[in-house]
Amino acid sequence: PGHSSEVGHHRLDRSTLDITDFYLPYLEQSRHAAFFATVPVKHLAKWTFLERYKDRRRLEVYLKRFSPSLQENKRRFQKWLQTTQADTIVFLDVPPGSRFYFPVQKHYSQYRELLSSQSVFKPFVQRYFPEYGCTVSLWRRSSGKGMA
Repeated sequence: PGHSSEVGHHRLDRSTLDITDFYLPYLEQSRHAAFFATVPVKHLAKWTFLERYKDRRRLEVYLKRFSPSLQENKRRFQKWLQTTQADTIVFLDVPPGSRFYFPVQKHYSQYRELLSSQSVFKPFVQRYFPEYGCTVSLWRRSSGKGMA
């Protein structure tokens, strides 16, 4: 492990690639995937996806103009659900106190509620990573439409 103050997470004998190695195989058959997380990990998601699948058009990693307002985000998320080409969602939930958590804009945690309140996508696999204190869930498009 590194020893400078810029090295990031100290005392990790494993890597965030453990997480991406779990969900990436599930995206092989996906025509278009969307990635949401409770912390900003856009660059990790893009890098690992492109490294494996080489097609940037198949991955969407954020909602534009996401804001602290839950009501506004519900409206934007509903619009996204109606217009997205995504057939699969990857959701990385990194709660406060977990190893990869760092304080950021709190509205990222709204993704938990937004995903659980819709019926367009249904979860099909989930894995908890106890060594990191985070959970990855994958969701597939169902026949339902709109918010529940």
